[in-house]
Amino acid sequence: IINPIEVEKKYDLVFFARLSKEKGIGDLIQALAIIKKKRLNISLCIIGGGTTEPWKTLAEENDVFENIHWAGFLPTQEDVHKMASMANISVLPTYHDMISGTILESLFLKIPVVAYNVGSIHEVNEKEEIISLVDKLDVEGLAKAIEYLFDNPNIQKERAEKGYIRANEMFVHSDEEIRESLLNAYYSVIKDFK
Repeated sequence: IINPIEVEKKYDLVFFARLSKEKGIGDLIQALAIIKKKRLNISLCIIGGGTTEPWKTLAEENDVFENIHWAGFLPTQEDVHKMASMANISVLPTYHDMISGTILESLFLKIPVVAYNVGSIHEVNEKEEIISLVDKLDVEGLAKAIEYLFDNPNIQKERAEKGYIRANEMFVHSDEEIRESLLNAYYSVIKDFK
């Protein structure tokens, strides 16, 4: 169970995941450079383990190194959640997750999300738009989706609230519901073999 954390906002954006190309960190750094043309003081907090050097070099090449707080690997999930909650928007342009833990945690923490439309992430938007979805590798689209939320604080707040509700609908179940779901899945598979 993840509960929202009330903390003072310090960052515009947060990325919390493994620092790798597949998680879209490079795309986010490039989108940050696009946004910086209009918002000089845009800030991004990057939380996660992995090699930072190629990403720091990319940030320098795109003139956004000073706009990024490199938090690195944090020792506990609670530390990650507290720091992530200091941001207004969570961005995870992952290339091929089903639905990432980062996205789920962001929804539970009431942080609106911008992500690439890959895997089953779109299922969160089944009833209404909650996550801002962008075509994979569309860095300009990523920047536009982030800017849209900046320009519309009411939508930002609304998506944070609706995201929390949707996460609870989709992912919080009693032990009995989980047991019953697993048994039904097993019965279905066994029935197919008869």
